[in-house]
Amino acid sequence: MHSKKLQVEDTVSRHSEAASALHQQQEQQHEQAQQHQQQQQLQQKYMHFKFLQQQLEQIAQQVQLMRQQYSELDAAKEAVDEIGKSALNKEILAPIAEGLFMKVRLQDNTKVILNVGANASVEKNISDVRNILENQKQEMTVRMIEGEAVLEQLQQEVMKIYKEIEPHLQSG
Repeated sequence: MHSKKLQVEDTVSRHSEAASALHQQQEQQHEQAQQHQQQQQLQQKYMHFKFLQQQLEQIAQQVQLMRQQYSELDAAKEAVDEIGKSALNKEILAPIAEGLFMKVRLQDNTKVILNVGANASVEKNISDVRNILENQKQEMTVRMIEGEAVLEQLQQEVMKIYKEIEPHLQSG
């Protein structure tokens, strides 16, 4: 009877060890699955981070282009104002191409030729052109403000994601 009791205890002990080993193996598998899932989430965040960075760069370029266009509109408005104030028959430099000018005499200081697109031009008086340029500057200002707001929003999102993934980037 004592021998049977030892056999039973031995069997129970082996089953208990096997159950413990099985439980430990299941915990390891569960932990590995969680690590795999965390790694996938980290990869997804990193890909989203890279995508937002590209968007940020593109929008920054667009905003910079708008600033340049605004400066060009401002310079054009100043030039139109100067022509309106200039005396008739005054010698001025007329642009022919980039960096290429021709000396001409101002024959009319009340009208300019305005390119309206599609290789079409119209004659407009100075005050109309001044108003057109001012309206374009105002529209450009609104677009720049909107672009800068989107830029700021994207920068905040990029920084938020970066703070989440930064520890993993340095350790991995």
